Amino acid sequence: MTRINRDIFADDRIAHSSLKGQVTAPEYTNGTQLRVQTPVADLRLDPTRNSVDRQILFGHPVTQLENTRGLSQDTTTGYVGYVSPDTLAPTSPPTHRVIARSTFLFDQPDFKSPNPHALSCGSLLHITDISHIYATTQCGRYTIASHLSPIDQTHPDLAATAYDLLGTPYLWGGNSSFGIDCSGLVQLAAQAAGFPCQGDSDQQMANFGQHLPLGSPPKRNDLMFWKGHVALVFDDHTLIHANACHMAVALEPIDAALKRIQAQENSTCIAHKRL
Repeated sequence: MTRINRDIFADDRIAHSSLKGQVTAPEYTNGTQLRVQTPVADLRLDPTRNSVDRQILFGHPVTQLENTRGLSQDTTTGYVGYVSPDTLAPTSPPTHRVIARSTFLFDQPDFKSPNPHALSCGSLLHITDISHIYATTQCGRYTIASHLSPIDQTHPDLAATAYDLLGTPYLWGGNSSFGIDCSGLVQLAAQAAGFPCQGDSDQQMANFGQHLPLGSPPKRNDLMFWKGHVALVFDDHTLIHANACHMAVALEPIDAALKRIQAQENSTCIAHKRL
């Protein structure tokens, strides 16, 4: 088994039905529509390795082609990889999104309830009832109602969403408040704003926003790209980005970041985009 292509929903054993005539496979199927039922589901391009290429948050939709090895597609972003079948289950479409940096699922409507399950911002829940404090989920658990917003309520200020994650530890392939990387931060903020956004920085550079001439004056919520890296503009003079230098989501002066990345990575800014 070799590493698969993140953009092609197929491997050497099976392919999505939409690819008939485009790729050769022993079997074609439409797959099964499921949702992530763990705080995060790791997605790997190579099922023989433990390295994580991206993560998918609780409640997000996944199309699973086959259960044995878990070949799946993140339905929201189109990112293809292998996801453990144990992390997926059929559930109803979500009604609410977690907008707090993190929250908990409790077995009882009581914050003292033992063994709560932590959820990251951006997680999706199907809520059946909301009381003064607690919201009841479809699976019969409870979370804090004030930590949620209706799924159709967007938060258009990407930099503000990213700022709520300031200090989150850097994690390669991470997409959550438990650990996040540069493109994961942009994707999470974009999804909260209601923008479709792919998972890797090169995909974002190619498909997200409109290109500006290099050297254009930066504006809040602009995106700046280097090879293998993306940062959000926080204000005219500051970036906010998840980066391996700070090993966290951090604010950094734009001029200082340009000089540091040039010195440390021998890399210059290759794109400036605006939403």
